[in-house]
Amino acid sequence: MRKTRRELVGLGCLVSLAYSTHAEAQSPCHANKDCQGELVCSEGACSPKVDGGRASPSPSVTEPSAPRLRVGFVYAPNLLVSDSSRTKALDDPLHGVATGAHNLGVEVSLGSSYFRYHLAVAFSVADNATGVRIEPTTLGIAIPLLKRPKFRLEVEPTARIIDVSYLGASNDPGSAVTVSSGADVRANLAFGRLFVAVSPLGFDVRYAGIDASAPKARAFAGAAVYYRLRLFVGAEF
Repeated sequence: MRKTRRELVGLGCLVSLAYSTHAEAQSPCHANKDCQGELVCSEGACSPKVDGGRASPSPSVTEPSAPRLRVGFVYAPNLLVSDSSRTKALDDPLHGVATGAHNLGVEVSLGSSYFRYHLAVAFSVADNATGVRIEPTTLGIAIPLLKRPKFRLEVEPTARIIDVSYLGASNDPGSAVTVSSGADVRANLAFGRLFVAVSPLGFDVRYAGIDASAPKARAFAGAAVYYRLRLFVGAEF
């Protein structure tokens, strides 16, 4: 009976010591001298010390950085809506170019937050001509709609400040260099490293150019409006 009482008394002392240590660990402090035993003052409270006598830091969750680079293939056909800059003469060797062109190329996009920069170079094919199209100054604002650890959905309105196109007739020495601008609205879908952008709403306005068609070369101006679709498939890093 006496042994049982001694065991109970000892157990009560251990519980009391543990409670007092816990209370001390939770008590406020201003310096290490305010804490007892192996406790140190950290962030206004006594905490167990670890490496070098410093209190163990509270775990923090860091959100992974957003990708800054997107590279992939782009397909963007131009469909003519109206054209007031050409004579539409049937003997014009580049008459077929006015109906539009198919553009297939490579695009690079930079930016991890709201603002994006795009650079695209594409091979162009029209009815009776081939050439190249360069889009060096496309700026966009990405508006996030849905964001998950491996999935992201955005809407990105973009503005193409200046685009340059060259087209040369396949069976004739004629050629043309044109300058245009435009805008579109893109739906961006990111899944892991895969990045897909679709633009069902877009337009392109050609406002100036040089027509080097034989036998006479001329500079021309005037509005040629194109409806422009766009599809981008690539990866982001």
